Amino acid sequence: MYVDSDSIFRFVRGRDELHYKHHQLTDESIPQWKQVVHDCQVKVIHALSPQAKGKIERPYGWLQDHIVRICARDNISTIAKANQVLFREVHEYNYKRVHSTTGEIPHFHYQRALREKKNVFRKFFVPPPFKNLKDIFCFRMPGFSG
Repeated sequence: MYVDSDSIFRFVRGRDELHYKHHQLTDESIPQWKQVVHDCQVKVIHALSPQAKGKIERPYGWLQDHIVRICARDNISTIAKANQVLFREVHEYNYKRVHSTTGEIPHFHYQRALREKKNVFRKFFVPPPFKNLKDIFCFRMPGFSG
């Protein structure tokens, strides 16, 4: 999983110790999110610069701005109407618009990747020693087993 260095993804010494003095170095403290991802046997890769995530972030930023402009243009003022715009735009994005980076419509790009087995998707299973999803997706406290 490719993520930035936000504090929910990564402890960074010097940045994340505003209220407490930590004696740990960067990545010695593992946030809850990272523990869960690790238990699901997913490798985490941290983007080292904001630009590194641009390929992922740019389309979502455009989509968010686009939806706001449509709502303003059409005088939409309720969440229900805005959700209709959102669902329509997400459908357009996934099934009709050519992506600026891949040059393909996202749905068809994804389907081709599946057919050609050029993806990293795999079937999810609850890994031992966990019994169910609640065992993995729970609040964790070091030294507490209750």
